[in-house]
Amino acid sequence: MRAKNLSNEEMTKIKVVDIHELNNFEAPASNNKFTYNCDGHTFNYLVEDGFTYCVVAVESVGRQIPFVVADSLNREFGSKLKEHMQYCVDHPEEVSKLAKVKAQVSEVKGVMVENIEKVLDRGEKIELLVDKTENLRS
Repeated sequence: MRAKNLSNEEMTKIKVVDIHELNNFEAPASNNKFTYNCDGHTFNYLVEDGFTYCVVAVESVGRQIPFVVADSLNREFGSKLKEHMQYCVDHPEEVSKLAKVKAQVSEVKGVMVENIEKVLDRGEKIELLVDKTENLRS
């Protein structure tokens, strides 16, 4: 198990990760545990069977408990995660369909908001016309 203290500057660099760097990330070939410490927190990583689990905890908890949590996550959900990820790999068209539907819903929502704004504007204009008509009658 390895532990490394990170400065705030290093943590800022970690937060601003280029997505292309993530695509090139390779998990260690063997199962591994390691911890990074920063600002009173530990970032505890468990790499097992090609999956990486991360548990963030306050330093006072120590390192044993976060790794027990990560290990139980692996035991409880590992097979389901692997099954789901394999399904996504085997059926990329399903993932694409979902993304397309989400984009369409977002587009429809935008059009609806625009239409509602136009109706409200028209309502205000009608009210002004009614007021002007009443003023002309009096």
